[in-house]
Amino acid sequence: MRVRQELQRRETKSVVITSAVRAEGKTFTACNLVLALASMAAGERIALIELDARRPSASEGLGVFPRVGIEEVLQGEADFGAARIRTELPSLDLYLVRNPHPHAHEILALPRLAAIFRILEARYDTIVVDSPPVLLVPDLSLILRHVDACIGVVRAGRSRLKAARDMFEQLPREKLIGVFVNDIPTPLRAAQYGYYSAEDETR
Repeated sequence: MRVRQELQRRETKSVVITSAVRAEGKTFTACNLVLALASMAAGERIALIELDARRPSASEGLGVFPRVGIEEVLQGEADFGAARIRTELPSLDLYLVRNPHPHAHEILALPRLAAIFRILEARYDTIVVDSPPVLLVPDLSLILRHVDACIGVVRAGRSRLKAARDMFEQLPREKLIGVFVNDIPTPLRAAQYGYYSAEDETR
């Protein structure tokens, strides 16, 4: 996978997934990325940490609901280990938000975030971070202090060109490793071929 190769080339373990605004598929991309990495992992450890504490959605998307949220760890109300969620994939752990926090920048600015990333980097081979959108809140700049790579997400047919440009202007160029485009329409021929193949297999 190119993401893993690029992280290895840069000698970093963590990558932030973000977007310009909401509803562009950043959480969907982050969740699918960790599932793909975990399915291909050979003895490697993968972690997803949700830091979009204002409007978290990874729990709903994954169907997993934490007893202890990572926001509680950031506030010093719980130990880091208590927020760990083991999954059916032995290589994948999740650290999700339990209760939305309306002033997430305040807890992201605390020294505990740096300590959390030190623990993650000691325990895992790859860490994927689901972050808030770039243009709506100041949270991403606080997260990128501790992460050396990021991926911007845009959504075909929905993302506005100006918003996408503004996002890429704000993302540190030296940390940007790529762009992920959601909802690319399937070419007609490819769709017909897929339908034909599925029908043919049932005969």
